[in-house]
Amino acid sequence: MTGNMMQTILNPVRMRIVQQLLLHETATAAELSQALPDVPKASLYRHIKKLTDCGVLEVFSTQRVRGTLQRTYRMTRQIAGMANGREITDTIYSFLIMLAGDFERYHQKHADPDDYARDMLFASQATLMMSDQEFEGLMEKIGALINQALTNEYREDRKPRRLSMICSPYFADHDDSDVSPP
Repeated sequence: MTGNMMQTILNPVRMRIVQQLLLHETATAAELSQALPDVPKASLYRHIKKLTDCGVLEVFSTQRVRGTLQRTYRMTRQIAGMANGREITDTIYSFLIMLAGDFERYHQKHADPDDYARDMLFASQATLMMSDQEFEGLMEKIGALINQALTNEYREDRKPRRLSMICSPYFADHDDSDVSPP
């Protein structure tokens, strides 16, 4: 993945488009508009065009619908099959920088700690003792819950919430007696 692609994806709306296509594999602009009802249609079309122009998305198929051409989009093979270790590391670093920027912008607008509680802002970290099989089971359960929430349609009482997760191996660089077996 090129730096240009990474910069393009790191826009919050474009990241949501990518998430939808990772979840559903293909989608039309109309389907993306239904999934992202808070994004104006003209803006959504511009974001799709940017993602397509830089090689993140491609047109999977076209179909004539009521006199207009309807395109179905998918992730390009280069992005969907991203497995290069350096690219994954760079993606995680970019993700962390974006996350830090989001927190900084939030803090600039909401300096009152009461806002944090009302907005349910928190950070958490846990070291888990699990076999690969147990961890895969946990991730399947978390993934199922997230996928269920991703299908929520817009309602007046709902607002966008960002849940960010990174899983990393545990490397002891200090006394790790608190996680070692007795």
